[in-house]
Amino acid sequence: GITSALGDFCYESTTVTLPGFLAVLGIPAAALGLIA
Repeated sequence: GITSALGDFCYESTTVTLPGFLAVLGIPAAALGLIA
């Protein structure tokens, strides 16, 4: 149960921070759709 919750938390934080991280690198958010 704890492992599942931790995995969900990591996934959610990644989906929230990744677009901002790509923006810092100068990659448009639309590229996220190609990556994922």
